[in-house]
Amino acid sequence: MTADRLIVVETSTGAPGEPDSTGARDLYNAMSAQGISVDLDGLNAEVAAVTARRDRAQNLVDDLTGIEGFKPNSKKMMNEWLAKSKRGPLASIKQELLPAVLSQEELNLIGDLKKQKKTLQDLNTLRKHTDEDGMVRPTWTEALTGRWYTGEPPIQTLSAEVRKFLVPRPGNGFTTIDWHQHELRILARLTEDPDLQAIFESGADPHLAVYERTTGIKLSEDPAKRKAQRDIGKMLNYALVYGIGPEGLAARLGITDSQGQDLIDKHFAAFPVMAKWIRKTAIEGMANGYTTTISGRRIPVDTTAGTEEGGRAWREAVNYTLQGSSSDHMTDLLNRLRDDDGGKYFEYLRAQMHDAVLIDAPLDQRKEIENWFQEQMEAPFKGILVPSDSNGPSANWKDTMDGLEIDLDPAKVS
Repeated sequence: MTADRLIVVETSTGAPGEPDSTGARDLYNAMSAQGISVDLDGLNAEVAAVTARRDRAQNLVDDLTGIEGFKPNSKKMMNEWLAKSKRGPLASIKQELLPAVLSQEELNLIGDLKKQKKTLQDLNTLRKHTDEDGMVRPTWTEALTGRWYTGEPPIQTLSAEVRKFLVPRPGNGFTTIDWHQHELRILARLTEDPDLQAIFESGADPHLAVYERTTGIKLSEDPAKRKAQRDIGKMLNYALVYGIGPEGLAARLGITDSQGQDLIDKHFAAFPVMAKWIRKTAIEGMANGYTTTISGRRIPVDTTAGTEEGGRAWREAVNYTLQGSSSDHMTDLLNRLRDDDGGKYFEYLRAQMHDAVLIDAPLDQRKEIENWFQEQMEAPFKGILVPSDSNGPSANWKDTMDGLEIDLDPAKVS
């Protein structure tokens, strides 16, 4: 790979008074240049196997529908098939609408075809962007909030079936180190909500503690029921600050809209300081046309639409403040990984994913290197201490991600 291919598009917010973020581009270019090894033999064999499975799935669906080359995501083809079988038509081919007109067997066949096609697409994308030396060096792009994501190839969003072909160098092992409930701890610092801060100070599981405080229901001793309670607490912790409404919350938890509204009301009543901060941050962000992160970086807020409570501009102001502050922490971390102790272990850094980093370390030095990375990650930032979890060593990226609890992706709840 040549240096001129390491093109990283850095999006400028263009907001007034924005501090200079010089260094982020160089950090990500340096990380990308180090490359991630690809198991090309395994990748090529998997491409052949998935191609065969895709072809079989396509033939089964073509026979089912009577349409050669049937495309499950084509509304035209779907309605053509439904018309022939005296069903439909559908105004949309959203997944949730299909069970009303298709049998379970039909859904399974179409679902398998979609899966095989998506997996094959990801496999071919990874193969296309693998360099002659067997390394993949993704480009990185900065989003408006300051979060960085991979472009070509998008290794952060590859499925598990594809991530397993990203492997450590010979004699090395992958370790993923993940900040533990990173954004929620930043939220506690931003809001200065004493009730939320007390949960972290107590060492309690914040998702269970929030569930119990919000609902007033005692935690179950039954593992399955306790997990269900924790899932509700986690959804409340992350979804509400990103502006999800009662309908969205209800859909995700399998409850009625009125029950969703009741949960939201109870949650904000249980954490009134946080509720006040959300409202204040939204109103000020819309009034100013920008919001400010914990490091003083300004991010513009689109005030042309959705300025009502819970509307788009309202959600952006709150979402950008939290995500932007999380991004500030990650940038601070990467700078320290490069600069502290002469950046002695920076060469082992391969990628960052939301609130985690991937390292590729020699097995005989793994513990020392892992401990150094964790010390850097757990160093104070703006008065915030965030513990970390690690998983490794592993023989591929898929395995090192298994078992880690990555924070809920805001894109899925906003």
